[in-house]
Amino acid sequence: MVKVITFFNEKGGTGKTTLTTLFASWLAYSQHERVYVIDMDYPMFQLYNLRENDKNIWKNDPNSQFAMECAANAKYTYPVGKAAGRSSFTEENLREIASALKKQTEKAGDGYFLLDFPGRYLSNDPIHYLSRKGMIDLVVFPIDSDKQSRASALQTYHQMQAVYEDKTGSQNAVFLWNREASKERLGKRDWYAEPNRVFAQLGIPVVEKKIRDILIARRDASTFGYIRNTLCWPQKNINHACSYIGQIFAEIKSRADGTWSEAKKEEIYGKQ
Repeated sequence: MVKVITFFNEKGGTGKTTLTTLFASWLAYSQHERVYVIDMDYPMFQLYNLRENDKNIWKNDPNSQFAMECAANAKYTYPVGKAAGRSSFTEENLREIASALKKQTEKAGDGYFLLDFPGRYLSNDPIHYLSRKGMIDLVVFPIDSDKQSRASALQTYHQMQAVYEDKTGSQNAVFLWNREASKERLGKRDWYAEPNRVFAQLGIPVVEKKIRDILIARRDASTFGYIRNTLCWPQKNINHACSYIGQIFAEIKSRADGTWSEAKKEEIYGKQ
């Protein structure tokens, strides 16, 4: 069965596109899963343009370490498409998007569709329509020390639950602490205790581990220590940036698959 996943927060700069890229590449090149990415972030289409940039760097410098890693993983390369550019959508547009997504997932048969949306959640936006219809299997909300990112995620989460058309359940979502800063790790108090207590009271799950300052992951194929790219999974560079990010992604995958449990948690993270 195809699973549809999105990293989303209305607050800009929380790492939606970077995390989408990293997760897609981890699924494809590390786990050898079938992956499809659709960039819906008009007008920037940053993820789509990143793929074009990766291909050009590989072509222009075929003897580089990056090119050799890409060549070794070529058979697992996933497609990156972009949606038609629109700044606003009619009800008919939204139905067409939903219909096209349904056809694409049915044709794919299995694998993972990752959708990269702009940071906006209005009634005439695709993410609002698709999540309301239950067409997104998991929404991952990146949050960080900025209170606005948490407030934005909480507001969108509650809005999603309120309009979710399957009244027998709830929208599948999880919060992910992103950009854990050194001042927070080295502080004398548990900076995360109070927010996590609030999330627990609201019944919102949180990914077990936090991602350290993911800004380092924005190093692309043209830089030394490249991490964020669409054509390979550079394990050595990943280990330097965040050695346990594979565990975090394994949890997200398990939550999307509907297999997350205490046993799965122990399998991924070991005994706590």
